[in-house]
Amino acid sequence: MVLPDVAEPPYHIRLYFRFIGEEWRVDNLNPSGFEVPPYDSPFFDLGHWENKVIPFVLKGLLVGILITIARFLFEKFISMPLGHNVVKDRKDVPKFVESVTKMSYYLCAWLAAFYVLIHQPYWTDGYHQVLSVYRVYHLGEIPEDIEWVYLMSLGWYLHNMYSFFFVDSKKKDDAIMLAHHVVTVTLITLSYAVGYFDFGLQVLFSMDICDVFLELMRALRLCLLLNPFFEFLCFLPIPISWLLFRIAYYYKAVMEPSLFFVTVLNIGWQNSNFYFVFNLLLFSLLAMNVYWFIMILRVALLTVSGKRLHDTREADAPSHTKKHR
Repeated sequence: MVLPDVAEPPYHIRLYFRFIGEEWRVDNLNPSGFEVPPYDSPFFDLGHWENKVIPFVLKGLLVGILITIARFLFEKFISMPLGHNVVKDRKDVPKFVESVTKMSYYLCAWLAAFYVLIHQPYWTDGYHQVLSVYRVYHLGEIPEDIEWVYLMSLGWYLHNMYSFFFVDSKKKDDAIMLAHHVVTVTLITLSYAVGYFDFGLQVLFSMDICDVFLELMRALRLCLLLNPFFEFLCFLPIPISWLLFRIAYYYKAVMEPSLFFVTVLNIGWQNSNFYFVFNLLLFSLLAMNVYWFIMILRVALLTVSGKRLHDTREADAPSHTKKHR
């Protein structure tokens, strides 16, 4: 095992290791013998951008265009006819179509990320939640399967930025949703440029599964007359998956390693490239997920109190906070 010459890290990192009862020693954080390769970030290499990053973004834009075309065809020939047959109120058909389309994508995207993730060498080594995000790829050494997941995700979120303005129904949290899309596209592009692919793979794995349950519940609510108890049972997977994946797993597998362990496994604090930039973007995602989780809990409390289930993000959702005269 190659142990790097680790510079003294910032105070918050040393304080964290003191809190968990560990001394500042590299060997404590590297029990599986993971070899840390020397690495110079190609981020400021113009040739790297011309040969790798810009072509990747252009391919992502092409994927986004293809997704837009595929969405149009899917909605025209599948989800729209289905919506006209099963939706209770015809004015809700566009919402049903939007939910079915997004649920279909997120299910495919999460299964793809999960399949790629479980086939990575760190998945079964018992310490993958630390090592997974620090396998830094050198130029030209990016696994093809991870690159395909990245391309699909970049294309989807570029499409989402288009559909936000021209396709999707308006919601009360539109500003936060747009910020989420911008942060996600930025993280995908920057992590590709620097080589933090395992970071991105963990983020995508922790996020997309929650949207499957969210969009499924939105679709069911529009097409079925559910009694309140069964409606609540169908709703339960949303807060459970949100808490387990978008908050707990995301913090443990992404935020905690990024904030504290990267300074060791990425050949020392002095070579922790773009530490504050990435952590600021990752923390903003965590903050948005906590905000949405609070909204989900609010819906759950309204349902428990006997009110019908409503998506409080929808612009036309009824307000339960005002007293009826």
